[in-house]
Amino acid sequence: IYGYSDKYDEGTVIKQSITKGKIIDKERTKVVTLTIAKKNEITVIDFSNMKASEITNWATDNKLKLEFVEEYDDTIEKGKVIRSSKVKGDSVEIGETIEIVLSKGQLKMIKFTDVDSFRKWANENNITYDIKYEFSNTVANGKLISSSHKENDIIKNTDDVELVISQGGKTTVPDFIGKTKDEATKLCNDSYLKCEF
Repeated sequence: IYGYSDKYDEGTVIKQSITKGKIIDKERTKVVTLTIAKKNEITVIDFSNMKASEITNWATDNKLKLEFVEEYDDTIEKGKVIRSSKVKGDSVEIGETIEIVLSKGQLKMIKFTDVDSFRKWANENNITYDIKYEFSNTVANGKLISSSHKENDIIKNTDDVELVISQGGKTTVPDFIGKTKDEATKLCNDSYLKCEF
């Protein structure tokens, strides 16, 4: 592979995976990785099993910039790499920025007080959701009737969160024809309706 070095000439071996003098079992096939100095181009290594600190050290050694982003992922352990803008074998130039997406671990359903706070939380965490509204005589207007995920349930990468929110109880619209404004207002109040004149 290729790496940056300001100590060695381009084309010179600057690092080897198995150190000089180490005894190797000749019955097994061993791969020795040699890092060759290249002044302006570096070969990206495999980040998948590396810690953020290890990736940072590698990037620093090779004069590269990193941008770390975190996302929830139900399949990848917290702190591990989910993906990167450059993958093993890609060539990058000195000073180039590589984006590394790290896992924040599993995302769990929160307890929320209103739909707006849920929407804000879901949008911040890239959760897809569907909100439906139904009339209910037992659940107050704007309150949660049901949810596909209970508090602390794990939300998987492929999950859509479905909420059913109350529109309040059903009511029958009265007959306003021929009524005075005061009579119509009383009918509105008795029927739990908001009326505009």
